[in-house]
Amino acid sequence: MERGHYTDMTVGRAALRLLMATPLYPPRPGGAAGYFSTLVQRLAARPDIERIVVLTRASRGLPWRERRDKVVVLRLLPSVPGVASRPVRMMAAAAIHGFLLLTAWRWRVDLVHVHTMLSRRGLDVLARLGSPPIIADMRDLAARDEGVSVAPYARCAALICASENIAEFLRSRAVPAERLHHIVIPLELPRPRTAAELAALRRTLGVPADKPYVCFAGAVTTAKGVMELLDAFGAFAAAQPDFHLVLAGPGRPGEAARERVQRSEDARVHYVGPLPHEQMLAVLQDAALVVLPSRTEGLPRVCLEALALGRKVLCPPGVIELERACPEFVLPDLAPTTITAAMIRAVRSDAIPKYDLTPHDPDLVIERVRQVYVRVTGS
Repeated sequence: MERGHYTDMTVGRAALRLLMATPLYPPRPGGAAGYFSTLVQRLAARPDIERIVVLTRASRGLPWRERRDKVVVLRLLPSVPGVASRPVRMMAAAAIHGFLLLTAWRWRVDLVHVHTMLSRRGLDVLARLGSPPIIADMRDLAARDEGVSVAPYARCAALICASENIAEFLRSRAVPAERLHHIVIPLELPRPRTAAELAALRRTLGVPADKPYVCFAGAVTTAKGVMELLDAFGAFAAAQPDFHLVLAGPGRPGEAARERVQRSEDARVHYVGPLPHEQMLAVLQDAALVVLPSRTEGLPRVCLEALALGRKVLCPPGVIELERACPEFVLPDLAPTTITAAMIRAVRSDAIPKYDLTPHDPDLVIERVRQVYVRVTGS
């Protein structure tokens, strides 16, 4: 039978047509962008994938539609400022789940793989329809900290959990265990930069060439612990006066953490904004210490990249994999005094944290993702 719009008989008859929906996609930076880009590139090379449609947020200066071989990128989704009113947020959410439905229908996809941060309501609507099947992909614990219902996720055919703490959270909310799939972040081992490359980047970013620095990489928000880090750095710098602080990542207008960083009169604090991923890796490599005092992490990519580069890194509490592998480099809590003490200890020690990155090999991860697709679709 020829495959048309959805019936139970059409799914799984031929190579898969996928819809991947993510808030971020290259060239925009961010963990979600890196993750979905890796999935798309690796899956598109497989003969059992017919087409991948990527639905993501609109970006000024980028085309709304791009096509390369099997991959179509649609930049159609609205971005909502963090200080937007409730009606504006509701309108944006309605637009997002409308685009999800229309894109799934227009491109006749067999399977929808969607980042849970994108549209909880859209997930719920699609999951209730039953076809095409939905795979929800939870990368952090924002749902836990925001107190939202996980019922829409439980209705999906499968949930990919980026970390053990995410899987534990969903199990605690009575999501059926058979729908949960703990699949770690795929990580390409970064190429170390030369001393000349690192020096050139320091000049570009305005970071003194002769000063060591502590690095924060990620969204400049209160949820990422930026306020606590700034408080901690003041006390840390009193004990280690040669050190600077470099913060790299996007920050929304009106976000309290971003405003505080930009208002800082401390010449040792450098906010360099969002950077291309290759430059971000170089900033991590050149850091004396990487610190991520975040509240909502699953298994943070920035910590894995810093570990891959052989950097000292202070990881957020509650990440089971990191607590097991390098407990002495995990913050016990996020009090500024705790962060200060841990930073001083780390920079005065010769110890380097160790973590086995073998499970993060992209080929292994992609194969596990593909197995979930097979389980859900039968092909």
